Amino acid sequence: MEDKCPICKKVRETTLHALWECKSIRYSKFDWLSRTVMGGRSFSNFFDLINDCSTRLTTYDLKLFCVSSWRVWCSRNSTIHDKGKLCNLEVGWWSRNYIDQLQALKSDKGKVQPSEVRGMV
Repeated sequence: MEDKCPICKKVRETTLHALWECKSIRYSKFDWLSRTVMGGRSFSNFFDLINDCSTRLTTYDLKLFCVSSWRVWCSRNSTIHDKGKLCNLEVGWWSRNYIDQLQALKSDKGKVQPSEVRGMV
């Protein structure tokens, strides 16, 4: 099995590389996270990155980071397995919208139907 990242084909693929370091996802990482929270830190693995985020981010921002990582993973899988085009520009918008819709489901107002959120996946 190939060890190199199937997207950039430059370095060994790890979860940290796939979801955080790969140059192909530079647009999907949130600038605020890279700039303010991470401040040039480096991590040995993705678990260390999540641990660091859990101590530095607000609950909403941590949710945003996790949902965005999930979305990047889905986008990478689609690109690799379905031979699609990697589209990272919408990750931030999609992630915020997904979290907001889930939050609306939890609220008393219930403006969003479960089928609407399911359709976003």
